[in-house]
This record gives sequence, C-alpha cells and structure tokens, in this order.
Amino acid sequence: MTENTSRLLDANINRVREGLRVCEEIARFLWEREDWFGALRGLRHQITRIAVERLDLERLVQARDADKDIGRGIDSLQTGIPSVKDLFLRNLQRTKEGLRVLEEFSHEIDPVLRQVFQTLRYDVYSLERDVVSHWNTHRNELNCPSSLRHSG
Repeated sequence: MTENTSRLLDANINRVREGLRVCEEIARFLWEREDWFGALRGLRHQITRIAVERLDLERLVQARDADKDIGRGIDSLQTGIPSVKDLFLRNLQRTKEGLRVLEEFSHEIDPVLRQVFQTLRYDVYSLERDVVSHWNTHRNELNCPSSLRHSG
C-alpha cells in the first residue's frame, strides 16, 4: 500500500467515524432514540475494528499529513446554522461517501473488505430510510429546541 493510499484510507476512516459519531450523539442526547443510537454506535465500532485489525490503523495514522492536506478547511465554507435534522442528514451523507471511497480503495489491501464496506454502506442506507420514514410520520417529534441548535 502506498503512502498516498494510506492517507486516503485514513481520511475516509476518520470521515466515516466522525459522521457516525455526530449522528450517534444526536440520536442519544437530543432524540433519545436508543435504537438509532445503538445502530450508529455499532457501525462506528465495526469501522474502528476494521481499521485496527485489517487496515493497520497505526500505519494509516503515521501516513497522515493534515498540515499539508490541500482539502483542509473546505467544510468551513458552509454558511448558516443547520437544524439538528440537517446535521444528522449531512453526517449520514459524509458517512456514506466515506464508505464508498473505502469500498473502492480497500481492494488493494484485502479484496474481502470491498464487500464488507459495501454491506456497511447499505446498512447506513437502511438506517437513513428508517429515520426519514419516522420523520415523515412523526413530523415534529424529532425537532430540537432552538436553544440547542444555536448553542456553541
């Protein structure tokens, strides 16, 4: 595995874990949805286990060069204060995108991982469907008080 591939994998492992963590915290603390919290936490732990056991997380971290990353700071260009629902959906999207990248590039390390990452991506699709379906039938239940949305 090249150093650039290691950096790519590291960045996307982080993207997936961070996206899941934001969603997990929303489900846990703001919506108090134990089912979604458990599913998100389980996915995050699976990604961590894969990173440690099959992708050599230590090597990925050693290849990291955040100071010279030409993509650094791009997320900060977004404006406005998103709703909790928007935060949740944005972070699920980040998660799906990261899983797709991991799926495409993991074959270099372990061809079986391609299928593992694809399965995890489809698990996220299913969870997203469940959450959106719930929103459509319980429109105001998952709204968060504006004081929580605007706090730092």
